[in-house]
Amino acid sequence: LTLLIPVEIMVTKGGVHVTPELVDFQTLVSPSQSRSMWLTLTNLNPQPLELLSLYDPKQDPNMQITGFDQKGLHVGPGATVRFARVSYQGGDEGFMQGKLQLIVNDTDAVSATLDIPYRARVLYGSLGFMNDKTKFQSTPGKVTSTLRSIMISNNFSVPIVIHTARIDDPSFQISHFTPNSLLQPGEAASMMLVEFTSNGTHALYTKDLELSTNVTAMKIPLQVYHGKLHCQVEHGDFRECSDSNLDLNMGTISVTESRKKHINITNLNPVNVTVETISCTHSSVNLHMEGVYGPSGKLAQGPRPVAKKQEGKRVLTLPPGHRMTIAIEVVASEAE
Repeated sequence: LTLLIPVEIMVTKGGVHVTPELVDFQTLVSPSQSRSMWLTLTNLNPQPLELLSLYDPKQDPNMQITGFDQKGLHVGPGATVRFARVSYQGGDEGFMQGKLQLIVNDTDAVSATLDIPYRARVLYGSLGFMNDKTKFQSTPGKVTSTLRSIMISNNFSVPIVIHTARIDDPSFQISHFTPNSLLQPGEAASMMLVEFTSNGTHALYTKDLELSTNVTAMKIPLQVYHGKLHCQVEHGDFRECSDSNLDLNMGTISVTESRKKHINITNLNPVNVTVETISCTHSSVNLHMEGVYGPSGKLAQGPRPVAKKQEGKRVLTLPPGHRMTIAIEVVASEAE
C-alpha cells in the first residue's frame, strides 16, 4: 500500500526581514497630500533582537517617522512586529528617493544596519470637472433617469491616460467610455456618459466616480440629492421639514405670557433650495428670522421679521450647507 501525503513547505532564509521591502509612496498631487504606511519586521534568527533606532540619513523634510519606540523594542525569535509608521508629504516636484536606516542589536551586542529604500513622485495638478454635471436629483415617489456627459480636463503638466472608470453603485451606469483614453496637458474632453436611475426614495448621498490613471487614482464625487430641507426643533433630531412627526410643543402658557422656541432649517443638498413661504395661521404667533449661517457657523445674513402675509414673495434662497434660524413666539391674551 502506497500512501501519498501532500506537504506544503515555505522556505525562507534566516535573518531579519522588513516589509515592505520598498516603501513606495506613489504619486502625490498637492502640497497638502501625504501617504503613510506601517513598517513591519520579522525576526527569523534563533535569538532575540532589539530595534535601537530608525532614521533618514538624507533628513528629507517631507519624510516623517512616528510610532518608533526610542527606548528600544525587543523582538523574539520568529516574532513579527509593526515598529514604525512612515509618511511622505508633497514638497518640490520631481522623483524623490532615499533610504531609511534601521539599527538592530542581537543578544551578543552585535549591531547591524538595515537599509529600507523609499520613493515618491511629486507632480502637482488635478483632473478638473464641471460641478453642475455631477449632481443628480432623486425625486421622492417617482422613478426617474438622468443622463450626464462627464467633461474632464487635464490640469497636469504631463499627458494623462485614464485607464478605467467605475462607480460602486448600481444606481449609476457608465457608457461611451474608452479605456486608456489620453488627455494632453490643458486638454478637456467629454470622457463618458453617466446615467443615474432614481428608485423614488428620499436619497441624499455621495458616490465617487473612480478613475485609474497613469499618475494616480482620482475620484470625482457624484452627489445624489432630494431637494428637501431638514428641520431641527430647539436641540432635537434633524428631520425632513415635511415629516409628520415634527412637533413644536410650546407647553402651557398663562394669560399675557409669551414663549419663544427656535427651528433650524438646514439645506443638506448640494444645490440651492428656495424657501417659498413661511407662515402661521394663528394670530398669536409671531415669526422672526434670526439669521442665516454658513457651513462654518458664520453669520451670512442678518435678522429680519417674517411678514404674516407674504403675498407670494419668496422668503429666501438657502445655499448648500446653510442654516436658517426661525424664532417662533407665542403671546397669550385673555381673548384666547
